[in-house]
Amino acid sequence: MTEGVELKRVVALADQLAERIITELENRVLTIEEFGKNREVALVAEVGAMLQEAGLELPPGIHRLGRKAAEQAQV
Repeated sequence: MTEGVELKRVVALADQLAERIITELENRVLTIEEFGKNREVALVAEVGAMLQEAGLELPPGIHRLGRKAAEQAQV
C-alpha cells in the first residue's frame, strides 16, 4: 500500500468512528461526561487536527463531531 492510500484509509476509519460516536451521543449511549474523556473522541480529534494542519478538508463525520465538541465546550 502506498502512503496516500494508507492515509485515506486512516481518515475514512476516523470518519466512521466519528459517525459512530455521534450516534452514541444522539442515542444517549455516551454521556456528555464520557464524551469529554473518551479515547476514541481524542483519536478522531487528533486526526482532524492533523488534517487541518495539512490544509486538508475534514470529512463530514469528523466535521460534525468537531461541531458537537465545540457545542459541549460552550455549555
